[in-house]
Amino acid sequence: MTAPQGSATLQAGTLKWSVSHSHIPVESLCRFGTRRSRRRGFVFLSTVLGKHIPVLPSMVIANQKELAARLPKSENVVFVGLAETAIGLAQGVFEAYLEQHPSSCALFTHTTRHQLAESPWYNSQEPHSHAPDHLGYGFEPNLCEKAQQARTLVLVDDEISTGTTLLGLAEALRQRLPAIEHVVLACLTDWSGPAGHARFAATGASVVALCQGSYSFEPNPDYQPDAAPDARGASLCLEGSILKNHGRVGRSNSLPECSLTPADLAIPPNSTILVLGTGEFLHAPLRLALAWERAGYRVLFQSTSRSPLALGDGIGSVRHVSDHYGDGAPYYIYNHESAGADRIVVCHETPNTPVIENPGCPVICVRFGEDGTCVR
Repeated sequence: MTAPQGSATLQAGTLKWSVSHSHIPVESLCRFGTRRSRRRGFVFLSTVLGKHIPVLPSMVIANQKELAARLPKSENVVFVGLAETAIGLAQGVFEAYLEQHPSSCALFTHTTRHQLAESPWYNSQEPHSHAPDHLGYGFEPNLCEKAQQARTLVLVDDEISTGTTLLGLAEALRQRLPAIEHVVLACLTDWSGPAGHARFAATGASVVALCQGSYSFEPNPDYQPDAAPDARGASLCLEGSILKNHGRVGRSNSLPECSLTPADLAIPPNSTILVLGTGEFLHAPLRLALAWERAGYRVLFQSTSRSPLALGDGIGSVRHVSDHYGDGAPYYIYNHESAGADRIVVCHETPNTPVIENPGCPVICVRFGEDGTCVR
């Protein structure tokens, strides 16, 4: 039975929460941590997302399918995931929706913090974020007509606290997709409460979540975090150095399967493997990890993060990861030691290879190409 309310005493203050409705016990969906920031000192740490906490790939996929199953059916729908944390979640929900509604015309794209050669379709802001600027490149020419016919817009984030970011994104996309009649805000945990839902309804938006409730946060006046590096990165054009058709310029179908096996990488069959997504490259690594798990390997999945989090309060370990995008942004991997991995397989989209500080076990890096195959 889900606990109706609770609290967490964090370094940055006291977070209180109450649950109004949940399909899954809240303690099975998230923990609570501290940001290295006085502006927003707390963070919801999902235990099923595969970001800050290693998780079974099958658990990540199961929750994506559960969220997709709760979405309203639409004949013409566009899915948009928010960089960077929710890109993989959104793409997984999109693919699950395609499976559940094969007759629907569904498209997927995601925001990005990296520049491409063409001008962005839209810009959006995430006010509380460590990297607030979001760029959207919409859809490549052969998908534009389908996008213009979309009646439903599904915006996917891992959690909603106020909804300001998603409402701003919805407004930007409505200007590009004038046929939109209904906006759905989809997330794992929604903490916006009745006031947030009233605000969403006033704009024609509704919320679909696995857990809904509200929260309050009382800051600790004595909390003085160490200064965190600037997570925004330089404004560099990365055309040719990052993948486009995995979602940055839209997709109308699922990613292809990758045939790579642990044996191809000389990983012993009895190993515990941590598959690591990096930056905005998240869903293909998850799909690879899932295939290995189904083949009988012991596999966990997680990904790097730009978020500067404090050690403690749900964060048991932190390692720096090199800036493989080359834009000066910091990258971290949290709690990876809890996986007990014998091998870490780092999946990346960039020509530069990510390097983990003191990984604790052998690391194998695999670069992916536009067609979803490994180019390493």
